[in-house]
Amino acid sequence: MSQGLQVFDEKGNVVIDITDRLTQIVKIVKLEGTSGRIDVNIPNNKEMFVFTEVQDSYDIKVYNNSITYKWIDSPGYGAKDNYLIIGVF
Repeated sequence: MSQGLQVFDEKGNVVIDITDRLTQIVKIVKLEGTSGRIDVNIPNNKEMFVFTEVQDSYDIKVYNNSITYKWIDSPGYGAKDNYLIIGVF
């Protein structure tokens, strides 16, 4: 018997099915300075996702296995007060 989690809408359609794919955090990086680039080794059969601890403080772009970031002024936070969380699914 397989195990996992499925969520259905009111019509009985599956809207979430995590019986076959789960997320995994692969790296947490303290962002240094106002801009930079991070290269990540992601297996070909995985899709990468990224997010920051403090939202809207960096402009983040993902291209293949590279992530670039550029500081956007965020009141109350400095350019070194943020972490980038990198994961795969």
